[in-house]
Amino acid sequence: MILLFLGTIFDARMAWLPQVAILSISSSKAKKVILIDDVLWTGRTIRAALDALLAYGRPEKVELLVLIDRRFSRHLPIEPDYIGHQVDSLNSQQVKVTWASEGSEDKVILLSEKL
Repeated sequence: MILLFLGTIFDARMAWLPQVAILSISSSKAKKVILIDDVLWTGRTIRAALDALLAYGRPEKVELLVLIDRRFSRHLPIEPDYIGHQVDSLNSQQVKVTWASEGSEDKVILLSEKL
């Protein structure tokens, strides 16, 4: 659902995009909502989630929980209410999160380009 609000057309070349759970939302009017994201970077995904949420009504309150906050790289004025860990990184670096439930171990890796 959020992909529709990102302004991006999905095709096979974008298979790297994370799976997004599609919820059955009848209305978000007057409800308290917590958005959850693994890595907050530019804020585009959260902005798209807010746009999608507002399509179902105006919630009473929206809070943001992120596992990893990549500070100093926001394109939008979005700040999380709950943060697992803050990482100072360059725009050229990538943050990779792996989960034990996906056959790996729970860890966060900061990747840099080879020089």
